[in-house]
Amino acid sequence: MSVRRGTRWVIGLLVTGVLGVAGVVLLLVAGGLALGRAGSFDVGPGPDAVRASATVLDVDSYGDADFGYEYSVDVQYPTAGGLEVASVDWPDDEPPQVGDVVDIAYDPADPEWAEVVPGPDEPAGAETRPATDGTDPATVAAWGVGFLALTLVALVATVLWARRAPRPEPPAPYGPYGHPPPYGYAPAPGYPQPYGYPPAAGYPPAYGYPAAPSHQPPPPPPVPTAPPQQPTAAPPRSPAPPPTAPPAGGWPRPR
Repeated sequence: MSVRRGTRWVIGLLVTGVLGVAGVVLLLVAGGLALGRAGSFDVGPGPDAVRASATVLDVDSYGDADFGYEYSVDVQYPTAGGLEVASVDWPDDEPPQVGDVVDIAYDPADPEWAEVVPGPDEPAGAETRPATDGTDPATVAAWGVGFLALTLVALVATVLWARRAPRPEPPAPYGPYGHPPPYGYAPAPGYPQPYGYPPAAGYPPAYGYPAAPSHQPPPPPPVPTAPPQQPTAAPPRSPAPPPTAPPAGGWPRPR
């Protein structure tokens, strides 16, 4: 069964759109992962942070054994206004013990805003937890580029597939009641036409019944006309009566 040209366009453009959306989403995810690894989304005390030594007061954990645990640590540290207690996220997989001393940095304008920082003997960036989900921005970006390439291939294939579609067949003549006959065949002969119209050309009405009367008014009866008048003939002239007396000068003499 052949697929019409319009249906081919719909199918092809739908597949192309899905591939294009998937490629764009993967590229956006790769960009977000790259910015996250660069520290663009890190929220810290800012460039005016003050370092201090804090004492661990409490350790809270959340998570499960399948996906790992994360820790929130309550610490107490001295500030210009006195002792401050804040809750900070612990950046390592191994939590500290209550009573341990850790290095933190806090915002002097808002002392409750603090984070754990590496100590003087630790390398820079030690507070950043390494990625454990195995997601690489370059790999995600490669998948996105691959989906965009498939989008272009699908678009070209859609154009070629739609152009090779068979031409639509001309519509079949309409049968009774304004519906086309099934499968393109002409209506069966001998059936009366709907709405009082005369039957199809040359076919008698169905089952011997007369054709339905037309909606047109009957023609008026012919007006009788008088026969043409024939001209009447003139009556014949009667002969003149013989004279009873001789004319003046007498009777003519024969010669």
